[in-house]
Amino acid sequence: MIFQIQTWVAQIRPWIRPATKSDIQILRKCFHIGFIASIALLYEYVFTTPIQAFLILMAIGGSFMILDLSRLWIKPLNRFIITLFSPVMRKRELNTVSATTPFLLALGMLLIVFPKPLVMIAILSLAFGDAMANFIGLKFGKDKIYKNK
Repeated sequence: MIFQIQTWVAQIRPWIRPATKSDIQILRKCFHIGFIASIALLYEYVFTTPIQAFLILMAIGGSFMILDLSRLWIKPLNRFIITLFSPVMRKRELNTVSATTPFLLALGMLLIVFPKPLVMIAILSLAFGDAMANFIGLKFGKDKIYKNK
């Protein structure tokens, strides 16, 4: 089974590459908007209490953390995950923990500490503000602030 997955990954991998900073990253930002906005929709319409939302998000975040850490130690799993998500991963995330795991865990903490309207504003600001900042920075940004960033 693992050999079949490795063979499949080897066949597909040459056509898939991680997103780079210079790319427009439309796919990456659409993924971010969709993923984060879906969490906001779930929080608004599905979860009935902040505790329920917290427990479900911690279960999902914990699963992501286990999978994310496991892929760093199990190379075939890492190659498989990279094959699936490389269009929305940055190069630095290929062999380190992805940004999704701490995001989900931090979001879970927000659910407990702040009231629902503030959490919704924070989630949606992140979803759309991050994407807009990236697009505007790529289109109009010229000045480097620190270490070519």
